[in-house]
Amino acid sequence: MTPLSTLNVAQRLLYLQDLDLLLKDAQDVGTRELWHKAGLHVSGFAQLQQMRAEVASSIAPRILDLYERIFRRYGRALVPVREGTCLGCFVKLPSGVTSPSVASDEISACQSCGRILYWI
Repeated sequence: MTPLSTLNVAQRLLYLQDLDLLLKDAQDVGTRELWHKAGLHVSGFAQLQQMRAEVASSIAPRILDLYERIFRRYGRALVPVREGTCLGCFVKLPSGVTSPSVASDEISACQSCGRILYWI
């Protein structure tokens, strides 16, 4: 894993979302059975939880709270933007919405669905 100190807030949120999705799948009995049938043996659940706590502690509380509320609502809090379109709700973003600078700790949210945006 890349050192957290070198990542901007959007990148840390993406790490957090990936960990949350892994933890969600690891807790689901049906998913674990599918993994087992496919020959995948998953361990390290406690390590995933520890990594999640480390990443979450590196994010400002107000942003973390926003992320968690959106994640509970949609199952994915961050969605990509491609060609000016939010790929969470597929609404064209207003022309004034632009990608924050890479070094910035600012985030942008879709005005339609409220998900946190990142540009690809």
